[in-house]
Amino acid sequence: MSQSQTQVEKTIQGRPPKAAKIGLIVLKILIALAFISVWLSISTAWAVMTLPANLMANDSGNASLWDHATLMAGMAIGQLVFAAAGVPGGLAICWARLRKIWVWSFVILALAGVAIQVWAFKSFAAAMGW
Repeated sequence: MSQSQTQVEKTIQGRPPKAAKIGLIVLKILIALAFISVWLSISTAWAVMTLPANLMANDSGNASLWDHATLMAGMAIGQLVFAAAGVPGGLAICWARLRKIWVWSFVILALAGVAIQVWAFKSFAAAMGW
């Protein structure tokens, strides 16, 4: 009787940590999905807000069509690269074993996206004579 009672106690004691661990994993996955969703939403809002500005940037006609196209393409590519950074950022939250790789991927993609946008704007500003 004591042997079966100890087995029951071990079984009961073993379940809460497993359930808690599964709950923590599910919570991390939900947080990661929320991070990716918010990141992509903010990136989409940024792209939608900058599109009219990019289209009207050469209203004075001081820059060539090539310079204007370079601005628009550079900003669009930079925004896509920046938006793509949200995926490894979210994966870093829930994938502990590869967290270092995901964090570095997130940082590199985010900085590359910003750098491409800054380059596109600076090249257009130089063409405009600013």
